[in-house]
Amino acid sequence: MPQPVEQQITIIYAATSGGLDDVPTLRVQEFEKLFQQTMQQAQSKVLEEIRTTKQVSDAARAAMDQVVAAVKSQMQLGQPKAEATTGAPKPAAAEKTAGAPAAKPSGGAAKH
Repeated sequence: MPQPVEQQITIIYAATSGGLDDVPTLRVQEFEKLFQQTMQQAQSKVLEEIRTTKQVSDAARAAMDQVVAAVKSQMQLGQPKAEATTGAPKPAAAEKTAGAPAAKPSGGAAKH
């Protein structure tokens, strides 16, 4: 069964506003389910506003941002991005590499 358009709009907003940037891929469906439940329970007026006006007001954006934060907190997310989910090297590893003895320069600089 397709989702109502106002629910589609709210989850698209959550994703495109950066709200899911630190949600691990394997937990996105969990986030979406909790987000939609919370929107229906705590922000039903926002859903109604979107459905009837076909607009997303600044107040609706603020409410959705609050729900994103609440759901991430409930899921114990929102801490800095975990390296495992981003694939980026840990800064400590980069520092160790940077502190390691460097290879001698190739001498490509001006040598007279």
